[in-house]
Amino acid sequence: MGMSRKLRKEAEDRWPNLKNFLECYLHQDWPVDDGTLENAVDRAVVETPLSALKSVASEWWQWNSSAGSAPDPRRQINDGLGVNVHFQTPFDARQFMNLVYDKLIVAIRKDEKGWKP
Repeated sequence: MGMSRKLRKEAEDRWPNLKNFLECYLHQDWPVDDGTLENAVDRAVVETPLSALKSVASEWWQWNSSAGSAPDPRRQINDGLGVNVHFQTPFDARQFMNLVYDKLIVAIRKDEKGWKP
């Protein structure tokens, strides 16, 4: 099994909601659909029900403590989670994932103050 397929399988098994959330909005057409990464994430958050946002945020936390802690998480994000974004550096990839988490938490806490994954 190739590394890309292995990363994709791991993401499908361990973080299915996070993978689905990201790959549905950050596929190859995100620049046409949304213009910026932030706009794509904003649309994903708005169009996802609260219960699903909570699942995504919880899985993000699990992902971040394992795959996300790799020295260079770009393959885990791109190949594993299906994000079609070319990150120039590992720092850019981490910033993107932190942006996703921040937006999830803000949206969830609008309805449930103090919610934690």
